[in-house]
Order: sequence, then structure tokens, then C-alpha cells
Amino acid sequence: MKGHDTKDLSYEYLLSTFLPILLKAGITDEQIRILLEENPQRVLTVMPTEQN
Repeated sequence: MKGHDTKDLSYEYLLSTFLPILLKAGITDEQIRILLEENPQRVLTVMPTEQN
């Protein structure tokens, strides 16, 4: 199997381990903000359906 099972990775891992790796790789604070704020907001937004 490639990668990790979802249950093995916590949100704490994202903040304490993965984000520092991204920062070292050159990702910007703005890109991190988009990753952590804008993308989840877009995915979790419920669009009303058109009613006829």
C-alpha cells in the first residue's frame, strides 16, 4: 500500500509536521491560508438548488 491510512494522520500532524515541510519547500503564507481556509470553505459550502 502506498501512503498512509487516513486514520493515522491527525489535524495536529498537518499543523506540526506537514506545514513546516511545506514552508521549508517554499510555500507562502498566503498559499497556506488558501489551503487551510479557502479550500475547505469552498468544499463545505452548500449551494441552494433552484426551485421551479
